[in-house]
Amino acid sequence: MNGRRQREVVSALERALRGGATGDLGALEQGAVTIRRLNQLPAYSEVPDLLATIALTLKTGADVRTAYQAIGRLREVVGDSPVAPLVDGLLRAVN
Repeated sequence: MNGRRQREVVSALERALRGGATGDLGALEQGAVTIRRLNQLPAYSEVPDLLATIALTLKTGADVRTAYQAIGRLREVVGDSPVAPLVDGLLRAVN
């Protein structure tokens, strides 16, 4: 496993979550693309799809419960990692 690539994955996730919390849905979409390309950890394999689901749901004005579910699952995936507060911030922003 390439440690540098995984650090880039975490940085991309942080940027995506910060952007999403401020309404920048493009940041969520870009995060999904970057993480899908660089991720090497099975634990993060769902992250790109979750970010894309959140962005699409919010962009199209679809049922916001879908975004809530995806954010909840993302929170489970990241656990108590340093990015957990950013996931919580995204959830607050969506409310």
